[in-house]
Amino acid sequence: MRKIAVVFYKESQIYIHSLIAYVFLAVFIFLSSALFLAGFFYVGLCEMRSFFVSLPWILTILASALTMRLWAEERRSGSLALLFSLPLPPSALVWGKFWAALAFGALALLSTLALPIMLFSLGNPDPGPILGGYLGTLFYLAFLLSLGMLLSSFFEDQILAFLLTTLSGLCFIFLSQEAVVTLLEGWFPGVGLFLKKALGTAYHFRAFTKGLIRYEDLFFFLSYTFIFLYLNRLVLKDWIPLGSRWAFLLTALFLLTGNAFLNASFSQLYLGRIDLTQNQIFTPSPVTKRIFSQLKAPL
Repeated sequence: MRKIAVVFYKESQIYIHSLIAYVFLAVFIFLSSALFLAGFFYVGLCEMRSFFVSLPWILTILASALTMRLWAEERRSGSLALLFSLPLPPSALVWGKFWAALAFGALALLSTLALPIMLFSLGNPDPGPILGGYLGTLFYLAFLLSLGMLLSSFFEDQILAFLLTTLSGLCFIFLSQEAVVTLLEGWFPGVGLFLKKALGTAYHFRAFTKGLIRYEDLFFFLSYTFIFLYLNRLVLKDWIPLGSRWAFLLTALFLLTGNAFLNASFSQLYLGRIDLTQNQIFTPSPVTKRIFSQLKAPL
């Protein structure tokens, strides 16, 4: 833990003293708040559902900006070899950089707390969906940051790492869109639904915005985050030997494919959930459960 803390402190100092990090932070605050407020005063609903619905698109850009330099700059400047000369294992480097990026991303989220404060001053919103939305956003951000770190470890060009992370994040969102799912289902029946449940980030994020924490959604974000970070560690560990590339590709293919099928399977099951809504609107009452238990036909 001490070695991770050393890397975390070093990377945090870079974020604190980086002008471009604050530029992206300001852009994030402006876009997320402007998109929410534009519809809030028009619709007149005291909730933050529209704020969280637009976040996946904005988070994709923010995460790409936070991770594009993490390994690409190390490779370009040649300091990666210097890092390996220090008594720091690759896992400490990966986790230290990840927690530093996640901490700065959490700071960006904290800067939007003025919005729920405004809502509670204007009305009586349900705190459950707001809390669930922020919690889901953290898991979503961790997913994107781990993906961005992995892609950044392959290149020396920060711009290329930024573009690939952005495009990859957008692809995960598009796989959740009903128009894309319907189009894929028309061409290849079953493929669209499978990809939505196995890879669709926005699909697994939606329940959080309703104040509903489903265990299968938690597993989705956590499993991919750990796999991306593990693959990132393998890239750093074997960055010199060229003969290990095929082994890495096979390992990555096995882990990602297996995890995709696992997430698609878990989405078909009821693994349990936590209802954060004020009146437990997603939890059947005892009377409803008694009625369901007396039904002869499957429900």
